[in-house]
Amino acid sequence: MKITLRTLFFGSLLSFGAASAQTNQPLTVTSGYNADVIANGTGAASASTTSSVDNANYAFMSTDFRVYSGAATYSNALPVAGLITSQANSAITFQLAPLTGNNVLRLQETSNTGTLEFSNQLPATKLYVMATGGSGSVTITTIVNFTDGTSQTVTGGVIPDWFYSTTLPIVKQGIGRVSRGDNGIQNDSGEPRIYMYTVDVATANQAKYVSSIQFTKTSAAEGVLNVFGVTALQTVIPCTIPDAPTAVSQNFCGATTASQLTATGAVTDATYRWYTTATGGTPLAATTQVTSGIHYVSQIVGTCESTRTPVEIEVTIVPQPEGATTQYFCAGATVADIQATGVTTGTVTFTFDGQPIATTEALRSGVITATQTIGECSSDKLITINIGLPAPDAPAEQRLCNGSLVGDFAVTAVDGATVQWTFIGFISQPVALTARAMSGRYSVVQTIGDCSSISTTVIVTVEDILGEPGGPNEQEFTAGETVADLLISVTIGNTITWYVLNDESLFVEIPNSTVLEDGVTYFVTQSNGNCISEYHPITVSNTAGLKNIAQNSLLVYPNPANGIVTIQNSALISQIVVNNILGQHVITQRAKDTAAQVNIASLPAGTYIIQVTTAAGTATARVIKQ
Repeated sequence: MKITLRTLFFGSLLSFGAASAQTNQPLTVTSGYNADVIANGTGAASASTTSSVDNANYAFMSTDFRVYSGAATYSNALPVAGLITSQANSAITFQLAPLTGNNVLRLQETSNTGTLEFSNQLPATKLYVMATGGSGSVTITTIVNFTDGTSQTVTGGVIPDWFYSTTLPIVKQGIGRVSRGDNGIQNDSGEPRIYMYTVDVATANQAKYVSSIQFTKTSAAEGVLNVFGVTALQTVIPCTIPDAPTAVSQNFCGATTASQLTATGAVTDATYRWYTTATGGTPLAATTQVTSGIHYVSQIVGTCESTRTPVEIEVTIVPQPEGATTQYFCAGATVADIQATGVTTGTVTFTFDGQPIATTEALRSGVITATQTIGECSSDKLITINIGLPAPDAPAEQRLCNGSLVGDFAVTAVDGATVQWTFIGFISQPVALTARAMSGRYSVVQTIGDCSSISTTVIVTVEDILGEPGGPNEQEFTAGETVADLLISVTIGNTITWYVLNDESLFVEIPNSTVLEDGVTYFVTQSNGNCISEYHPITVSNTAGLKNIAQNSLLVYPNPANGIVTIQNSALISQIVVNNILGQHVITQRAKDTAAQVNIASLPAGTYIIQVTTAAGTATARVIKQ
């Protein structure tokens, strides 16, 4: 519907009479402003504006505008917050757009047009437009667009020049203006002005929601249209509460959203809201997943909502049968051998190529669908059936450290299968997973039940344990040097890794770029593949600083040892921690003397790091258990 009005409502003070219950609401503009004509902040007017109000290059200014720091500001200029109360009617307020961006719809030439889009759409009986003309008055056509696709056209509206006019109600006057060319400020009493132009919404349109307003300059004169905002007198629509909708119990299979719930009502164009509570609460979004239980539905007609009707909703989620998606079987296996376990209340059936198959039917390679059914709901799982086991997947060449077990060999078998390794020699024989690994050729097969695969051959190389890196256990450094500067000896080609002990006496890897610190003990290993050496400790001291008293006075004897180890220090010893080469604590002992003893008789033969905490600091020593 398009309605053309040739006359507009103009009045210096608006009378609300029967509309006293109505409210004025500034409309939030989401798009349409195309210029910034309000100078703000400190600096040249041209720096904070993009255009002028008129054709003489003058702009409005805000209360915080000043050309330079320390210059005076103008209290009657436009407010920085942008909220303006109309001088003509204190019940009407307008909201400017932020002053840091475009804040006006500016139309300069004849037939120029622009549209302000609103986010807070609402029904209105009147629309108040805050506008002014620059360099003369402006004649305009206004088209009000509604959310239902209809519109209302108003022609012949006149917006006065921003100086001296009283033909329209005044929103604000005495604002002052600034030249964008030379920053000259004019602050005449009562000038310039912004006016309130009123559009009366036709009775037939007052229940519709305003979505946007289009403005077109129709006058040929040089006047420039400037629209700064719109406020709506919101329509009060009498509300007739509709009857509660009707709905029956509903059953769903699988994930269900609120959009799938159904209800009926006597009103054709009603919409429905679903809730989880009988009163209050928030309506469910259409995408919200619902669960079994009582839900409540109301119907909405316009802005009026009915009471709620309780509705029993049952949502059945059927899980897929449990079992691997790829399964292997020996010849002669039947459908009953498929691993597809259902829940207690479910029934599992099978189909092949869409046809049901009995559990006694012989299996063949292909894809079988296992379906679990609970009541009227079901879920499918596709299972790939393979008759015969493939050879297990294993790297053709594997290198392990001395002391590794056959169970350490890398191999991948299918779900549910076991593997068996065989050493291939003059006489080939199976080997247990717990057997010690030896260099040579091995074969491996995988087995499920009585069905075994063909074998995969692997060449295994067992390497000797790497020796501990060499190098002085005590070294000096200068400021800025890193662990990479420490003197060590390792086998060419091996990987070097540095560590420190943390507060829990565990080895923590550090980068080669770690800057050395006075008195700290660093540890280094060398590795090749999976083989790693023992930790080699190096305690460092800064040549420009004090020596590590705790480290320098540490005595550990006998070494090697097979029983009691005596530890002495010039400082009081508070704790002794013995770590194996993996950094694991094997002995932790408290002390309160300059000498203490630790019994290592129960430890396996090997190298251990003793960390001693004293009143003078921390010291470490390596001890060999025979």
